[in-house]
Amino acid sequence: MILRLMNEVDEAGVFWVANSFIWGWLLLPVLTLGILLRQDAGNHAGRLEGRLAGYLWIVGGVVCLWVLSILAWSWFISTIMASPEPERIVSLVLLMLGFYVVFALNHILDSYLYGMGRTDLMLYQSLFVSVVYYGAALLAYWTGIFVPDLQKIALLFGGGIVADSALTLWQVRKAGYFRLAT
Repeated sequence: MILRLMNEVDEAGVFWVANSFIWGWLLLPVLTLGILLRQDAGNHAGRLEGRLAGYLWIVGGVVCLWVLSILAWSWFISTIMASPEPERIVSLVLLMLGFYVVFALNHILDSYLYGMGRTDLMLYQSLFVSVVYYGAALLAYWTGIFVPDLQKIALLFGGGIVADSALTLWQVRKAGYFRLAT
């Protein structure tokens, strides 16, 4: 749905360069940490003995590095990524940054669930977000309530991240994994 909307508003290039920067550079240490956490949770039957807090602190440190590096993003996107519109891309990344902070924290919890073999919970998250959240957004689009532009689509996408994260947090708490992991 997001790609279709981006194509409709003729902003797919800006959106995908921004996402390439986010996923290929900003989130790289978080995604790698998630792999480590999956193995840690799987090898220790979820008993992390306080290491979950350490993983979350590392994510906090990565987020601090993001904030400290913001002033260099335009240069990086124009020079290293060779984009002709670095200001627009940085503006979009900044709009989505809070959502990706939520994603980074959520990725730690999702990685724990994956390591515990609870991919069923991840399936429920995906179904809920895809059917309920994006289904409602699609209905709003079809009825003319939601009129897309670059910022609204980015916020819609970010809202999907928040919805998924809220469901993850609820599932982890309900299953008692916070007690097990700490």
